[in-house]
This record gives sequence, C-alpha cells and structure tokens, in this order.
Amino acid sequence: MTRQLLGGVSSLRFNQDQRCFSCAMETGVRIYSVEPLMEKGHLGHEQVVSMGLVEMLHRSNLLALMGGGSSPKFLEISCGSLQLVDLASTKPGTSFSPFTIPELARHRSGLGLP
Repeated sequence: MTRQLLGGVSSLRFNQDQRCFSCAMETGVRIYSVEPLMEKGHLGHEQVVSMGLVEMLHRSNLLALMGGGSSPKFLEISCGSLQLVDLASTKPGTSFSPFTIPELARHRSGLGLP
C-alpha cells in the first residue's frame, strides 16, 4: 500500500535548515514548505521529465537536479548528469544545461571541494 501511495517518488530531501523539502518524481519536481505545509514551486514533466534526485540550496530558488527514473531528460549524457536550475527564471519549454559529475571531479580544487 505504501508503494502505491508514493507512486513514482524517486527521492525526498530536506534543505539545510529542514524548513523545506524537495521531491523528485516520475512527473517532475515539487518543492514544499514544512510550516505551513504548502507547495512553493514545481517543475512539470514537460520541463524536466523524470528526476532521480533534487537538492535545494537553503531557502533559495536554486536547485540541483539529477536525472533518473523511467525517462530521464538527457539520455545522451552519462549517468550522473547534474543540472542547476533557478526556479525564479524557469519557464515552461526552456532547456537546462547539464554537466556531469566526472567533469566536476577533475576540477574539485577549483570548486573548493576536498
């Protein structure tokens, strides 16, 4: 029964202060505020197709999306394709510029990562 209720949810992640959470689904991405519990924004299936993981940066409009699910948007990009999205400037029909995690791994020192 739980599986049926969650239908298509790939991940559910809280932001850093746990006042919001993001939900990656087969039908897109949804962002919720915890208190009061309400939807703050979403990207539909036509914009992002299916998502495997989404992370929200604090309470900003910036999201990191990782493709996944049954129909990822960038099939030609290797597994681990990451997209950065600003919800404030995202319009239906627009495209995102993906970059891959292996590309980031080569430039870790430039990004201040260990």
